[in-house]
Amino acid sequence: MSIQASAYLRATYPLGSPPRVFVLHWDNHKILSKRRDKDDWHECYGTRYPSGAVTLENGMFYKTMSEMEAAYRAMGDCRIEWLDEQEKQA
Repeated sequence: MSIQASAYLRATYPLGSPPRVFVLHWDNHKILSKRRDKDDWHECYGTRYPSGAVTLENGMFYKTMSEMEAAYRAMGDCRIEWLDEQEKQA
């Protein structure tokens, strides 16, 4: 017997929305350093919780999504892909 993801999330988070998982893509073209990877795009998984807090796979924590975006836009460009939206399209 298997359980559907939507049923699991409704049972786990009955009073609020579940956390959302995303992939953050960024580059470092604004950083002035000889060691930077100017043309390389990096990626990591992240989670946005119902409280608004954001955690990233690389150990970073932000109070809000806009705080995280501001930090990564200061280094270069960044893009966010929500994984639950990709599942709906498939």
